[in-house]
Amino acid sequence: MKYILTLEQFVVRESLQTFYRGSTSNTLSNDFVWLSTSQKHAKQYADINYSHYKGDKRVDTFKLDISNLNILDLTMYDTDENLYESECSFFLSDINVNYDVEELYEYDDTIPLSRLLNKILHILMRNIDGFKIMESGIETICIRKELLNSVNESKVKKDAKRELSYGCVMLYFDFPEMSDIHKMIDKSDIYIKEGYGLEKIPHTTLLYGLHDDEIEDETLIFDKVNDILEPVKSKSDDSKIVLKLSNVSLFENEYDVLKFEVSSQSNILKKCNKTLCDNFPYTTDYPIYKPHCTIAYLNKGCGTKYVKLLKDKEYEVVAKKIIYSRPDKTKKSKNI
Repeated sequence: MKYILTLEQFVVRESLQTFYRGSTSNTLSNDFVWLSTSQKHAKQYADINYSHYKGDKRVDTFKLDISNLNILDLTMYDTDENLYESECSFFLSDINVNYDVEELYEYDDTIPLSRLLNKILHILMRNIDGFKIMESGIETICIRKELLNSVNESKVKKDAKRELSYGCVMLYFDFPEMSDIHKMIDKSDIYIKEGYGLEKIPHTTLLYGLHDDEIEDETLIFDKVNDILEPVKSKSDDSKIVLKLSNVSLFENEYDVLKFEVSSQSNILKKCNKTLCDNFPYTTDYPIYKPHCTIAYLNKGCGTKYVKLLKDKEYEVVAKKIIYSRPDKTKKSKNI
């Protein structure tokens, strides 16, 4: 066990850092939020939350500027470390917290540090904004929930990221019925901000978030995707890759995203996504890939009536091109 000499000496002073939070749509709300520096670690927490609470799994990305916060550095400790009673007492002395640990050792000789932290969390957080600590060798942070948005730079920059600051791999397909669907949508319902509105080019995204400046040879992107799609095409009677669009639904943000699910060949598309993730550097706020075809971006609350209007609609579309869209919006394509 190592001593912390004074709280002020071990306050973290650093600028922007990236953290991830794994949860589900049913995860209980708390006063304090735990974040991890490892996306894989956060995904594990999403799985754990799902086993307890069900709901839709999610991993959120936070770019935190904590330079002006009072963050205690406890990274010399690991929450998975097993402590004897005397070591727990040392730890409490280090962080200036009074707590009777005797009851924690009623049945065990040692306990994980995480068990003690759960008992004293509200006491520890009385005079600080948060603290950093290791968990299974991975740096994590516990921060006050009310501070999270104010120091989350990724929230501020969310719209900027929408302007294709990363590369994007897409599958284009013929979908002539899209124009008929667009005619059903009232103009007053359309979210008219630049870059949104009606989706003019039918496609499904295979991966958004590629680090374009780190990719030396773009042809490898097409080769990796084509290696997966070509066997599917060759097995087809008419040498085509046919996708079924159905189950219209919404993504609900500050606007409504009206979209179809890709309900056939979705396993092939997921394989394409995984291959791209495994072979190229990327960043994503949506680690759980759900292939879909966007119909339109609508004003918030306007999408529900179109879900009802299109609920029984199904369409078959034929994949035509693999497209790589660069951050400057120039595109490179390859016919399938």
